[in-house]
Amino acid sequence: MNLPEPRVVEIDLEPFKGIKRKASLVSLLFDVQFSRVVITWNVIPLDDDGNELITDMLRPYQRQLLADNTTFVDPTNEGNYCAPDDPNAVGEYDFYRYLAGYVPTVVEDMIVLTGSRGAALGRFD
Repeated sequence: MNLPEPRVVEIDLEPFKGIKRKASLVSLLFDVQFSRVVITWNVIPLDDDGNELITDMLRPYQRQLLADNTTFVDPTNEGNYCAPDDPNAVGEYDFYRYLAGYVPTVVEDMIVLTGSRGAALGRFD
């Protein structure tokens, strides 16, 4: 049986200190005991041509982003963050749990969305 190659989930990051970067998904863990999703990323520095850049000072590194119910998202607005008092507010972990159970193809989109939000907040720096 030939299985398809796994999809590589990547997001482009804003340059940091003039260095281009991208983040590549390493793992996605549903931690049911603590009601959180742990997303681990490799952050890879790139040269001007988009090739991986490794020097004595630059190396890929990992960052973990957490999705739990202390953060709220609006499922009617593509899962974007919202205030807890928003009438559509749902805990981010509960939102992931629902998607994984009923719409698994959307989970990859949510991973990218969470990674992009984390990047915008400087969590890959």
